[in-house]
Amino acid sequence: MWEKILKIEIRNFADARRAGKEYALEDYYESMILSEEEYQKLSNKEKGALHLKLEVLLKHYGKNSWAEERKKFHTSMKIRAYRGNPRTTMLPTTGYRPQRKAGYRKQVEEQMERAKTKSQMILDYFKMWRNMYNRLPTLTEITNSEGRPLTVNEERTYNEEYARRTQE
Repeated sequence: MWEKILKIEIRNFADARRAGKEYALEDYYESMILSEEEYQKLSNKEKGALHLKLEVLLKHYGKNSWAEERKKFHTSMKIRAYRGNPRTTMLPTTGYRPQRKAGYRKQVEEQMERAKTKSQMILDYFKMWRNMYNRLPTLTEITNSEGRPLTVNEERTYNEEYARRTQE
């Protein structure tokens, strides 16, 4: 690491400050890392606290892709440690992937499918009526405003949106 620092051409104070911040962060981060054996001896609460500390450090001072990837990793490991999951590790391995809830992909696909079938025009009317009249539009008002009968998809979107907004 020091070889890289020495090769940097420092022309002014800003260059020196930037180089110092980048390499000081890496150096400080590496000093906080424990060996895997030491890490496994910690309790789940201590593991979570360590990952939280590293996550906060990277969140506030790390502005490069290296820090972003590590921050995501430590966030994931912190959650696992606090939940008591035994699959925690100090540093990312090659097979690391963030944990997602069971059925996450199916849930996202369902949301995307619902979004495709909703009529944006109807949703826009709900926004307009809320902004202009501070209330929800009626089906008749939308039909009169459009000057044509609504499609089945538009009526279904209206009914779903009306039900959702009256429950709030």
